Amino acid sequence: MRGGARVSYILDTLFGTTIRSVDPFDTTADRDICMAISNANGHQQSLFVPEQCFHGLVKRQIARLERPALETVEAIGAEMNRMAVSECIF
Repeated sequence: MRGGARVSYILDTLFGTTIRSVDPFDTTADRDICMAISNANGHQQSLFVPEQCFHGLVKRQIARLERPALETVEAIGAEMNRMAVSECIF
């Protein structure tokens, strides 16, 4: 594989596999979600999840994806460098 095919492989196979393997609920229990909603609501209940609560829960999940995303960027950057070098050599 070369060039775009290699970049596509990195994104689809390596990063895709990593993302699919992350269980969003393995570190966040239902009781944690209920507690966050209760704490954000205070003494009154609402029909919708409060925005502050939602952001707090989502930020924790996104933080778990930071390392795999950075590794993917580094792998694609390395592939792009290899492509550039191979194009310069005749």
